[in-house]
Order: sequence, then C-alpha cells, then structure tokens
Amino acid sequence: MYSVRLAKENDIPALIDFFKKVYKPGHIMSEKEYLKWQFPGYSNLLLEKNSEIVGHLGLIGYKFRVRGRLFNAAFLGCLIVFEDLRSRGAGVLLVREAEKYFDILYTTGFSPPSAPVFKFCGWSEEALMTRWVRDLKENRGFAEDSDIAAIDKFGPEWDKAWETLSHDYAATVDRSAAYLNWRFIDNPKIKYQIFGGLEGYIILRIEKGEELTACRIVDLIGGPEAAARLVKKAVNFAKDAKADFIDFFSFPSRYGEAFQEAGFHAANRKVSTDPPIFILPVDRKRLTLNFTYKHVDRPDQEPPMDWFVVKADGDRDRAY
Repeated sequence: MYSVRLAKENDIPALIDFFKKVYKPGHIMSEKEYLKWQFPGYSNLLLEKNSEIVGHLGLIGYKFRVRGRLFNAAFLGCLIVFEDLRSRGAGVLLVREAEKYFDILYTTGFSPPSAPVFKFCGWSEEALMTRWVRDLKENRGFAEDSDIAAIDKFGPEWDKAWETLSHDYAATVDRSAAYLNWRFIDNPKIKYQIFGGLEGYIILRIEKGEELTACRIVDLIGGPEAAARLVKKAVNFAKDAKADFIDFFSFPSRYGEAFQEAGFHAANRKVSTDPPIFILPVDRKRLTLNFTYKHVDRPDQEPPMDWFVVKADGDRDRAY
C-alpha cells in the first residue's frame, strides 16, 4: 500500500538512509545539517510503501512576487523514487501532493526522467535558461570600482529598495532581506561573495573541480547601469581568485548589454561544451539548464517570458 505524507523530524534518519541508497556516495543530501537548511521545517514529501520510504520530493518554500502580489510558492527539489517505481506513477503521486500546499510551484529539474511526470500534471512547457560565459585566461580586467561594497547582511533598508527594484521583474522570487539572508548568508556549506548596495547586488561563488575552477554568478539584481558595474566587479573578483571562467544563467536573457560590455558571450545551447556547465565532475553532455512551472488552479498562467529565474532560485547551486 502506497501513501504520501509530509516528513517529521523523527523521519530524518530513515530519509538519509534512503538518500544513501538512491544517490552516489557522499551526496550532500545525506548530510543532516544541509538537509535541515535546504528544507526548513523538514518540508519533504515522503512516498511510503508499508511504512518504508521509497520516494521523496523536497519543498523549498518561499514567497513569489507576481506584478506586486505575493503568493505562497515552492521550488520542487530532489524528486526521486526507487528505480523499480519509475514510469509507474510514483512521481505523479508526489507532485500532485505538492500541488495541494502552494499557489505556485516550479523546478529546474526538468530532465528526461522527470519530464513525463510534469507534463502529465499539466505543468508549463520546458523553458531554457540563457548562459552568459567569459573565458578568464586573458589578462584584461577592469578599473576597480571603489563605490561597490561587499555585503555581509541584508537589512530593512534592502526591503525598501527591493520594493522599488521589484517593479522591473514581473514574476520572480520575492528577494526580501529574510530570504536573501537565509539563502546566501546562512548557507551552511557554501561561502558566497556578495557585492552591491541599494541599487542592486551580485552574488558569486568559486567552484573548484579537478580540471577547472569556475566563478558562478548565481544571482544578479539591478538596473542596466548597476548591472554593468556589478558584472565588471565580478570579473575582477573571478580573476583574482584565478578562476578559468565565469558564467551566469537566467531566464529570460537579461542584462545582455552589461555582459557583452564585460566580454561575455551567450553560449550556443546546441554545441557549447567548453567550458562545461558541470565541473564536479566535468560533464560535457549537459548543455542546458531549464525550468518548468505551474500556477496551481489558474489556467491563465503567467507566460514564461514574464518570469525571472536564476541558478540560485532552486537547488542547482549547491556544493556537491
């Protein structure tokens, strides 16, 4: 007999055992500290068969801002079931249950194994994110902008600034100070470098693999002028860190002029394999990141072009 329910704290040991069975050894979801941070309140859906965990779907809950209105939303992460249950409706059970709790759901986990699940549940068509990338092997950097400060905490003054800046983003995660502090400042495993001020910010992290070192721009907020200054600051930071390349993913393609001015190009989704998207380990087969979404109980869903999605809005930006 199969059933789906929300996890409780006393389920965590069994859930970690499940992750150890379905993921490769050392996967970060097997670490209790990270699991507790990524899914506050242990907001995980468990698929059980005779009281044994056989499937999982994580709910990363937050507020989503759509044309000034706030909705309860969640990113769906780590949708996985035992191999013998795949293509048999197990994933659908988990996604259908998630739809009971939130107004808006989305994920960047739209892959060949999961695509049939989301399509069956009536989610949007796959939307591909644009990758802006720059090789850092050449020596050219930019004159240092002393007016751009490092940020170690977001406070009430940011919330006031975001009220104005958010008008330029029709549908996106509500980037309140509370959200940004949880997502980036309090992350237990990843050290982020944040630059900016009340005109906007850029958030970076260094990712070191055996073959390559990358600087990932995982979030960027600001108008055209602020974005141009922040992207140049990011290039200087990445070069100082001796990264081989720097990149940024977003949907839709935003800040194009700022990235082109700083020497970036938009990667060709069909043939671009260098530098690879994934370097832990290097994987040249995956050429894109994407997302799909559903505004529950609302047939006139926001067109995807109205969304603003970046790599850090889900679980695609994690340590390993």
